[in-house]
Amino acid sequence: GLKRLTVEQSREIDMRAYAHTIVKGWTGEIYPGEPVGECSPANVLAVFQRLPDFFTDLQGKCSEEENYRAERAQEAVLD
Repeated sequence: GLKRLTVEQSREIDMRAYAHTIVKGWTGEIYPGEPVGECSPANVLAVFQRLPDFFTDLQGKCSEEENYRAERAQEAVLD
């Protein structure tokens, strides 16, 4: 039969999906004096793995409907 994913496996899949589809650019530093480097899926995934709370926060922001309403309302005004 089918095997269930562990929580860790599911989170890894989510991180990889976000690294390839959600994060499209970035600037700044991970820690003072440590730039984030090139925005590539591999680097994004490395940051997510190093800073799991950052990934959790990003997931939360991406799932908040209100973050999309303002953008849609502004687009409607511009049309």
